Amino acid sequence: MITDKCHNCGNQNFEIKNVDHVFNIEGKLYFVKNIPAKVCTRCEEEYFTPQTYSKVYDLIYNNESKLETIETDVFEYA
Repeated sequence: MITDKCHNCGNQNFEIKNVDHVFNIEGKLYFVKNIPAKVCTRCEEEYFTPQTYSKVYDLIYNNESKLETIETDVFEYA
């Protein structure tokens, strides 16, 4: 969601950037590269428009768009 004030730190200054982001959808992780986002200049919190979220879900559920599969380690902070 696009905002005029960062929900994390209260800053009102943002930059438009392409970011990489990990989405957890139904317990499965998806890494999506180069997503347009509004990014807080203080804490770097990322905000996406509803249209961007829609495009991301389309990419994830359309396996034809998948670039690669990666393996990663999982840790639990207990």
